Amino acid sequence: QGLLTRWDAASGRSLESIQLSNQSLRCLAYCPERGELAAGASDHAIYFLGAETLELRHRLAKAHDNSVFTLHYTPGGAHLLSGGRDAMLKAWALGNTPELLSAQAAHWYTINSIAFHPEGRWFATGSRDRSIKLWNPQTFELLKVLDASRDGGHVNSVNRLFWHPYHNSLISASDDRTMIVWEVEGAP
Repeated sequence: QGLLTRWDAASGRSLESIQLSNQSLRCLAYCPERGELAAGASDHAIYFLGAETLELRHRLAKAHDNSVFTLHYTPGGAHLLSGGRDAMLKAWALGNTPELLSAQAAHWYTINSIAFHPEGRWFATGSRDRSIKLWNPQTFELLKVLDASRDGGHVNSVNRLFWHPYHNSLISASDDRTMIVWEVEGAP
């Protein structure tokens, strides 16, 4: 519970571990530009660590009102987006100390996934409420909602999102045992 471990891929051996929380770690994000890992936990906190050393840099104790389920660094690493069981979408400015830039009730239920378009044009959130939402990365304005009732989308929780690196396609995976490829040419 709450243990982050570095493994040697060749040997399969544990190299080192660090206890971050007394509760489960729910998600990780890596930012090569900052040499940083961010970990979200069931204790409502976000932990920032040096990627090489696993040294704790910052802890945002009350990042969300419930478990942190997803984290995603913006291209270039200037901001971190977080989503949680509280259905809140938050944006954090990453200077010397993380500062809250934006917080909004983005979905009806848990935000399970955040994914940035490869060119940084949009980002998407996927939720237990079965919807996918497209957002403006500069203003955090909601641009479009994709859901089952209007768009033939998922009928159960949207668990993961992935932007295809060479096409304007957003791929979603759901508890309904389907994956959908959304063509978002020129979207929203």
